[in-house]
Amino acid sequence: MLTRVPTRSNARWCCPNQGMLKLNFDVAIGDLSSCIAIVARDWRGKLVFAILKKVNTNIPVQAEANAILLAIHIAINFSFCNCVIESDCKVCIDAIKAGGNLIPWRLLNFADSIKNVISDYSHVSFNWVHREANHAVHVLANWSLIQSFFGSFDLGFGLPSFVNVILAEASQASVSVVVQ
Repeated sequence: MLTRVPTRSNARWCCPNQGMLKLNFDVAIGDLSSCIAIVARDWRGKLVFAILKKVNTNIPVQAEANAILLAIHIAINFSFCNCVIESDCKVCIDAIKAGGNLIPWRLLNFADSIKNVISDYSHVSFNWVHREANHAVHVLANWSLIQSFFGSFDLGFGLPSFVNVILAEASQASVSVVVQ
């Protein structure tokens, strides 16, 4: 199956197929640590939950790898079927899809961990998207790093700038067509 990647100028968040859950993630890098943000939305674009976690690294690719592992563990631990994990970290997504070829040395252990974790879980897929299509989780990660707020919440307890992005993306995504 050929997947078309939108150009940067028209990149935006898209709903997953009906019955699926999409987990977007991003990180914000601080001086001594980083913040991982994961946002889960259903096929209608509705927020299911958001999770914020502090990680003790300030190396971007390591923080992104930690975010992917957390997203996978969430999908497996909560038995999410038909789950899409989406990121704007191309090097991490490429490392997962590479199948052992040309994986940067900083991601070798990460790639092995991913393969071990998902070996018995075939209902998860990985997509790379432009940053513009990952905006809500980007806003949330940066806010979390600045505020030192970590934990989980739903739409009723979200910060207003994040909630506004979620609602705007859901309304735009509901009228868009996903090309796959």
